[in-house]
Amino acid sequence: MNTARRNTIAAPRPQPPRLTPERLSDELGALLSAMTRCYTKLHEANTEQRESVRKAHTERLAAATATQERIVAEIGVLDTKRRELVALACSGFTELRMKPAASVTLSDLALAAPEGSRAELLDRAASLRTLIKSVQSQNSSMRSVAQGLLTHVESVLRQVAMTLSHSGTYGPRGYVEAGGSVTTSLDLCS
Repeated sequence: MNTARRNTIAAPRPQPPRLTPERLSDELGALLSAMTRCYTKLHEANTEQRESVRKAHTERLAAATATQERIVAEIGVLDTKRRELVALACSGFTELRMKPAASVTLSDLALAAPEGSRAELLDRAASLRTLIKSVQSQNSSMRSVAQGLLTHVESVLRQVAMTLSHSGTYGPRGYVEAGGSVTTSLDLCS
């Protein structure tokens, strides 16, 4: 049996084209447009969800929730692209190498873009930041509403359970309360 190893040299991986300020500007502009579009759609879906809850319209609520899930998945893909662009920019621009990649913002990337497109990119990044904060505020508000609704439903269920309990085992709080200790004896002589 011939078990001789072959000496093979792995082919070099093709390197992505170097990130120039112009390419950074183009890619950042496309990313900002896509993220703004997604967050705008998410803002609209959040508004639809809030109205569905307010009107107790379950079909519209389910549709809004499904839309939100789809948009959040799109945002996840865009965030991966953002991280890749940040990593590429950090390796190519000395002003970005000074910061950890995790703390580089889209505005930081815009500062590395050519002077002609820098102001527009900075404005778009600021607008996106404002939109994201608005969506986060909506999400926080809906979380509070959902928690309040859940507490109300639990309270109603406890009240119903207490009313339907003929044995009296449920206390006024809606759950089984501990009673006094039970003492029993057995007469073995009789």
